[in-house]
Amino acid sequence: MPTLARLSFFVLPAHLDDFAALYDRQLLPLLRPHGLKSGQSDDRPYVAGVFSRLFAVAYPAALLRLQQTLRLDPAWQSTLKNVGERLGAPLRYELSLYSTSAPGGKGVRAGNGQRQGPWHAFSVADGLGSPLVGALLWDRAGKLWLGTWEGLSCFDGAEITNYALADGLVGPRVRSLLEDRQGRLWVGTGGFIDHIGWGLSCFDGQEWTNYTEADGLAGNWVSSLAEDRQGRIWLATHQGVSCFDGERVQTDTTRDGLANDLSWAVRVDRQGTLWAGSSYGLTRFNGERFVRVPLGLEDDRTESVYSLLEDTQGRLWVGLRQGVGYLEGGRYTR
Repeated sequence: MPTLARLSFFVLPAHLDDFAALYDRQLLPLLRPHGLKSGQSDDRPYVAGVFSRLFAVAYPAALLRLQQTLRLDPAWQSTLKNVGERLGAPLRYELSLYSTSAPGGKGVRAGNGQRQGPWHAFSVADGLGSPLVGALLWDRAGKLWLGTWEGLSCFDGAEITNYALADGLVGPRVRSLLEDRQGRLWVGTGGFIDHIGWGLSCFDGQEWTNYTEADGLAGNWVSSLAEDRQGRIWLATHQGVSCFDGERVQTDTTRDGLANDLSWAVRVDRQGTLWAGSSYGLTRFNGERFVRVPLGLEDDRTESVYSLLEDTQGRLWVGLRQGVGYLEGGRYTR
């Protein structure tokens, strides 16, 4: 499997044919000097308003240099502006890693860490890729995965292996992690404070496959991940909740019952019910749309739900801006 990059442009669907002609005449000639020839069509399901081309690159790190080169290329930026003006709207593009089977990950023997009372702490000095950790996952093989500010770290008890953009990740900062029933690792990227994100990566142990807004994701900032009984992957993003069935992406927003498009958490409970925590409330999915779940708080409609967890008794714990409580039998206790 070669390393592939995808160049995607977001235009109004009615202007796609006009853009395709402008791309061939004005944009493609600027890509050829950088080694990006004609490219091939994206074989994933079509997303309205997205024009994409795939290009083979030598290895993931080569794409990083190309991304920076285009950002600093005045001819490229000027042509983008001119094409957008001709189409009547600013032209947004995305150049990202599509897929790769290139060997990745740098392993080092883990340091001893430092014992502080009941805590045993590990840091960059012990092999972690970054001291800032935003996500944790204990997989079925007994490995600990850590989503950090500088990529992904995997600790097997003796060695720490770090994965970064140069290894296949779609983005540098890992915000959320999920192991699905097939044992694949799903990695949601995004800043820890801002809502800047890069999309979703899937790692099966050998290959990286990446997904972005060009595949229909509501947003590239992915704060939380969950798998339902049908094997679908649900994503909380800053622009709604997306559901990926392995081929196509469907997105729900406030028009579909979400409390707010800025979504922080998704969780599937043992009954198979999907819950979504957003700015300004908690909702659950009834199979067709999201329905608001009152928490009985004085500021119910302004309270943000940042995290969700089901305990062994089937209670749904809800992490709020100003505390924590649980939902049991339809009643919220704080």
